Amino acid sequence: MVRRIGMTIMGLALAGAPAAAQIKPSAQALAPATPPAPAAGVQWVAAQGGAIPPGAEPTGYESGGFLYTCRAQVEGGEVHSGKVRPGFDGCYVPTGGREVSVRQYEVLVGAGTWVVARDGSVPEGSVEVGRTRTGQSLYACRAAGAAGQLVPGKTGAGLRGCNVGVGGVEHTEPMYEVLVAH
Repeated sequence: MVRRIGMTIMGLALAGAPAAAQIKPSAQALAPATPPAPAAGVQWVAAQGGAIPPGAEPTGYESGGFLYTCRAQVEGGEVHSGKVRPGFDGCYVPTGGREVSVRQYEVLVGAGTWVVARDGSVPEGSVEVGRTRTGQSLYACRAAGAAGQLVPGKTGAGLRGCNVGVGGVEHTEPMYEVLVAH
């Protein structure tokens, strides 16, 4: 079940809402994958080494500060989304059960709406951020990776949730938000 909510998980966090309230909804290898074209209102800006381009908005947080959604090419040419913040050496992408850092990446700049989803659902109009080698679409999502965190990650058919990287390990969170283009 997917519902639009008036205030996103990020908005609740910035407003000082308790962590518990932040996660409840109000309801055959191919050629290397190439990133999809940007959705309306969304841009991807090249960066490297933990840099955040002007105009990027935080999409998550952890004890070290605000996190931004990034995407990078990983193993075998796949493009996956993950997290970056100043102080990181690259875009941290959850893949293959672990979290890997990719020095060159793109950062999400632009507007969209975060829509609550669960158990692997992908709302209509979701922002496609990448693909697997087999052509499976991946979408930007964010979820509570641990207490006091909201972590950008990826979702797609068959993932059963939002896959986020926390402490070097890939986790699947069944309740999450997906970025939908305006």
